[in-house]
Amino acid sequence: MKLTANGELCVVASYDEGLFLVEQNGEIVSSTKHNEGFYNITLASQPYTTALAGTRDGCFLFARLEDEICTRVSKHFSQRPICGIAMTDNGLLIANGSFDGRVILTNGDGDILWDYQTKGEVWATVISSNGRYVCAGCGDHKLRFFHNYCDTSAYQEIISLENSLPQAATSVATSIIRTLIDLYIKYGLVAYGYRKLTALIHEHQESHIFKDHLKQFLEIVVTDTDATKDAHFMHASQLANERKYYEAIRHFQRAAKDPSLRSAAQRRAAECFTEIRLGTASTSAWRQSREQYLDENARHILFSLARSYEDMRLWREASKIYEMIISWDIDFRNAWDKINIARAYTLGSPINIHNQVKDYTGATTSLLGPDTPLEVDESLKGIFNARSREILMRR
Repeated sequence: MKLTANGELCVVASYDEGLFLVEQNGEIVSSTKHNEGFYNITLASQPYTTALAGTRDGCFLFARLEDEICTRVSKHFSQRPICGIAMTDNGLLIANGSFDGRVILTNGDGDILWDYQTKGEVWATVISSNGRYVCAGCGDHKLRFFHNYCDTSAYQEIISLENSLPQAATSVATSIIRTLIDLYIKYGLVAYGYRKLTALIHEHQESHIFKDHLKQFLEIVVTDTDATKDAHFMHASQLANERKYYEAIRHFQRAAKDPSLRSAAQRRAAECFTEIRLGTASTSAWRQSREQYLDENARHILFSLARSYEDMRLWREASKIYEMIISWDIDFRNAWDKINIARAYTLGSPINIHNQVKDYTGATTSLLGPDTPLEVDESLKGIFNARSREILMRR
């Protein structure tokens, strides 16, 4: 519950009943029935008294408090309940706390401007009057402070440009798009900016002219070492549509480092591997989308195993293991170079492909490590085969 600015009314959000305006004498002056399952509530007073209540459905209820309560529900932006909720004085920015562990800054429609993943449910949030600072209380027993670069003044500038774009003349629209891109990058709103700009450009009668701006937008963003995983995912999707599968896989794998994107990113990477006919890599990527993980040490072991297969001239087996490795990291050592050459040879080929590619390990490498002598005892080959089956069975 919250008191209005003058203290005359209490706004009450009941979990399974709705919203109520209650006077000091206990009389209910207005109410509205809802069964969304309300959690915390917040108020804003400009330009009119507004209440927001987080719901169990992963959105918030917007209520304009007048003689009658007028309500609408925001877009759904979480799969778990919204418990923490706070908004700026003008109601332009909303700091949400979700039980999925995210602190989520949205606008009044529920569009996500940015979010931050914590390790526990977010129970409470507060935001400064101008939106410059956000604080969240989390289930991992930590209090987190955020400096939000996109405060209400910055967002008002962005909104003004966004609203003018669909009806602008082509030459003016080009200038608006470039300015918006600069602002999205400046204020850390890359994912929001790309989604919004895509929608706005689609509404413009000359939308086909501006598609290259979207592409350039993402190309600029992903070159930054601090680029968001969302940006890598969107850029990868764009590259996949252009059939640039190698580059697409690289960016899908970077996006997969974000737990919230891992499943989708690995599925898309698997599709790209399928397009370039790397069946083992595709299968491995599909498995990864179901939460499996191959750490750095295991990748080195597999790489050494593949090199041992090469020494035995078992190119097909080596190729399959290299595919498994690149399904996790397409830039791992020189696995990509090796797989492209190994696939060209048949079982038992006498050609030594070590001479065909840049080698990161020097002499012949087996499971025993980079110092293994060139001639490997025949008795060890059975061990290599057994180790191979053991690792592949774990997959």
